Amino acid sequence: MTNTKELHRVSKRVRDRLKELGNGIRAVRQLFPLESQQTLAGFKISWMPSGLLQEFVSDTSQFEIVLVETQPGLSDIHVHHEGTSLFFTLGTTYGFPEPSTDLLICPFNPSTSTQKLKRVPLLDRGFTLIEPTVVHGFFTPNEGGAFAFAVVSPPIKHGEGDFDLELVKDWIIE
Repeated sequence: MTNTKELHRVSKRVRDRLKELGNGIRAVRQLFPLESQQTLAGFKISWMPSGLLQEFVSDTSQFEIVLVETQPGLSDIHVHHEGTSLFFTLGTTYGFPEPSTDLLICPFNPSTSTQKLKRVPLLDRGFTLIEPTVVHGFFTPNEGGAFAFAVVSPPIKHGEGDFDLELVKDWIIE
């Protein structure tokens, strides 16, 4: 079980570094290079390089820090079986547009074939904890999106193209 206090401590270190670097995407790209970006489950994700990661965590095999950029529309609804993620939404306080994305979320219910997702707006400087087996995805109506970084333990990325990520096919939004 991941220690959420440690996730918060690491998140605070990243936020402090972002304040030192300045606002906006230029500052963020110093921690999450564009070269590491890929599309995964319908959103853009960038990984903090291991050389930087070791400045924020003591055991780099047990953590990853990622930048998530949501896109207009619906991401894939998915679940992680091991990784716990603490998201911190970057909005106007950090030089980004006001977030316009909802997190769709529900605990996985194995007794039903259809998962019932609830909408939770992502707010500037808001925290969201997603524990293992919590079904989730992102929905951005119209244009816009949101930026957030997440401290994840254990890592969801196990290797090139190998992720702790399972798509959920049957779901509704309540």
